[in-house]
Amino acid sequence: MEADPLTAADAVRSTWIGTVTYDWLREADASRVLIHRGGTRSGKTYNACIAWATYLAEHTERLSIVRKTLPALKASVLEDMIEVLDRMGLYDPARHHQTDKKIDIPGGGEIDYFPTDDEQKVRGRSRDHLWGNEANEIPRAAWQQLVLRTEGRIMLDFNPSHDAEHWIVDRYEGSEGARWHTSTYEDNPFLPEKQRREIEALREKDPWAWKVYGLGQRARPATSIYRDVEPLQERPDVDVYGLDFGYNDPMVLVGVARRDTAPQPTLGVWCLLHESHLTTSDLTSRMDELGVSKTRPIICDSAEPDRIEQLQRAGYNAKPAKKGQGSVKGGIDYVKQHRLRIGGPEGDVARREHRNYRWQTRQNGDPTDEPVDTDDHAPDAVRYAAHTHYTSTNNWLLS
Repeated sequence: MEADPLTAADAVRSTWIGTVTYDWLREADASRVLIHRGGTRSGKTYNACIAWATYLAEHTERLSIVRKTLPALKASVLEDMIEVLDRMGLYDPARHHQTDKKIDIPGGGEIDYFPTDDEQKVRGRSRDHLWGNEANEIPRAAWQQLVLRTEGRIMLDFNPSHDAEHWIVDRYEGSEGARWHTSTYEDNPFLPEKQRREIEALREKDPWAWKVYGLGQRARPATSIYRDVEPLQERPDVDVYGLDFGYNDPMVLVGVARRDTAPQPTLGVWCLLHESHLTTSDLTSRMDELGVSKTRPIICDSAEPDRIEQLQRAGYNAKPAKKGQGSVKGGIDYVKQHRLRIGGPEGDVARREHRNYRWQTRQNGDPTDEPVDTDDHAPDAVRYAAHTHYTSTNNWLLS
């Protein structure tokens, strides 16, 4: 069934999220920056698409939409924007220049879109307006370059950061030049009832997740596994790599170096890759680009033997992680014996995941010995590498 067409007048009345975005774009003296912080399924991205499409139909200006990676951008905000433009009668496939990643709006402005991991695009030509989608995934340095090349309005949207040290908070919270809005699932009148019930079930099941994903608020879980995680500025001489496979979930590759420091040993982690929608072939190409050693061991999720074999056939020294009864808790305990320092191209997101990695809780709120299976991608990769490599009695076989 085709969606009903949207007129411009209908569009700006979609929800308050679309309305405040559209009004902000038209206000001559509005703050330069608008930030939409929203809980899961709040509809912030779709409604922002409606507001931007309406505005660009009326103005011959250029909007750049950016996200950390191109596959994630195409599967989310770009898909929503094309649907909105089509419903408003503003999308002409002949005007969508996919090679140049640009959409011309008939009689109006234009939209270009690109990932922030494309250094050339980030440092490319200037624009009128900028939209950072899921901006908490974008590295601080890339965002700074984009802002310097933006003449007009800047918008960010993201699911609430649980990390008070995130650069978005550092840069914009309390700033007179930034306007903040928080939305939740309750602001989305089109949310299916089943998804609404799933979100509301978090209230009793996981109070921390309810606060973050249900209410759209920033919170540090009381049951955090890794309480102290520090930045690492320089890439260490890597002993071993850890790899957590994913596709819809991110593929995470880290380099790990253990050093005997006082008063406790240090695990230096260099996060090289944290990206969704990568095939194994994509992964090996990225590993080649990143200069991953083909002699150092790469400790992988043992649940993916076929992918481990593909890495081996590509010439990499891929090995399965130590698994078995108690291996997860044992691996966590081993990592916790160390001072944990994390850096690298994807260091921000890897640190954030480690800080938010937490124990499951019983009904009375007491923690169990099992971690929650969210924010676990980088922690899993580090655990695979450190626990398997450094505690193996046959470590020489892995070297």
